[in-house]
Amino acid sequence: MSRRFSKVIPKTDLELERFYIDVVAKLEGTTSTLEEIDQRSTYPGASVTAEIERTIRDIYRVVVAPMRSQISDLERRINSIENSARF
Repeated sequence: MSRRFSKVIPKTDLELERFYIDVVAKLEGTTSTLEEIDQRSTYPGASVTAEIERTIRDIYRVVVAPMRSQISDLERRINSIENSARF
């Protein structure tokens, strides 16, 4: 994915087809725009780094939400136990 998009405007059917195949290959499995991918591809490994960062953010969201819910549930239980022990 480190290859930049060609600045040459496709003129033939074959060039146009090649362009679309490149676009599909670059965007496959991402939510990025063409501009974001093209920008990241200015140095080797940039797109890989960006994909790893995106994956880490997604994993963080998936892990943190259930943990926050469990923490809230435990806090409610502790408060309930404390309140019942006071009476």
